[in-house]
Amino acid sequence: MSDDNDVLISTRYPIDPDTVAKGDEISVETLTQLSGAERGSQKYQLFAMSLGDWIERQKAERGDHVVVTMRKGALRVLLDHEVPAYTARRWRESLGIQRRAIQAVGYVDRSQLPDDAARNQLDRQATSMAAQYTAARNAARAANRILNPAVRRSTPTTLGVPKGSKGSD
Repeated sequence: MSDDNDVLISTRYPIDPDTVAKGDEISVETLTQLSGAERGSQKYQLFAMSLGDWIERQKAERGDHVVVTMRKGALRVLLDHEVPAYTARRWRESLGIQRRAIQAVGYVDRSQLPDDAARNQLDRQATSMAAQYTAARNAARAANRILNPAVRRSTPTTLGVPKGSKGSD
């Protein structure tokens, strides 16, 4: 059974994950040849993304964790020093996507929903999404405070009045 899986995988992804190293790139030409589709097509995009995921999984099983990203149609295995910036950008994009989804739910015209069950479902969905977004945002802020302890966002004293004073007597 294992031999059948190995044959199936080697025909779908004829790339040896052991030869893929950090900093390597799988070119557009190679991906076009392997996928049998033109760059920019849905088939090409799906093949490239699934190949990247497969490489990440195969390398992780071998104890070598990598991050594979798509740049200008080619797959690139990031170097260790590139990963923090990439993951931070993805995290920010994720929060932005979540925020826009919550806003979209807020724009739904409740009077156009067919019944109370649909309205209740919308309310549950909005509440759940907002709670998850708030938790993720708060976690990101806490992580930022830990990683950047010198950056404090405190209110400065106003007109020389120290914080906590009640004003003039």
